[in-house]
Amino acid sequence: MFRLASLIGFAVAILIAVVFKFVRGKDACFSSAGKDNRFIGFVKILVVVFGMLSSGALIVTGFGNRLVFDGAPTGYMLMVHAIAAPVFMMCVAAAAVLWSDGARLSMSDFSADSPAVCERPEVCVRKRIGFWAVLVLSLPVFFSIILSMLPVFGTHMQDVLFEVHRWCALLLAMVIIVESS
Repeated sequence: MFRLASLIGFAVAILIAVVFKFVRGKDACFSSAGKDNRFIGFVKILVVVFGMLSSGALIVTGFGNRLVFDGAPTGYMLMVHAIAAPVFMMCVAAAAVLWSDGARLSMSDFSADSPAVCERPEVCVRKRIGFWAVLVLSLPVFFSIILSMLPVFGTHMQDVLFEVHRWCALLLAMVIIVESS
């Protein structure tokens, strides 16, 4: 079931990413664009680079065995997954601090008569929703796997937390694929 859902989900996400690649403009949608000093700009570049590398590693190691062999990641794949996860967590936390002010959503973003802050407001709203979707979906992914490692819960709850981790990670990977286009 999960393998089929993953294959369909990734196919849909890649299709949407390809469509968005041709539809989206190159608008600067976050209000802090161009106002950062050099250090903050450098930190933002590092967050993006390490975030994309670690998310790519997590997607490949987390879903690779599941999609190809229909098995859980083991061995080196699991070690790479466990190494890339804290890097991704730090990048998500840094992105939340660095970009959340510029990615605010308000009701005026959704009204037709709102003043445009960029050439294509619908693109800005999509990017902002994608940003917040990544942040919100990251929380159950992080906490479900961290809580499952604690000796507080029984085996059934650990299985439930693993399922939460797996399905939320699939949704998160789909959003990352769509938003990275």
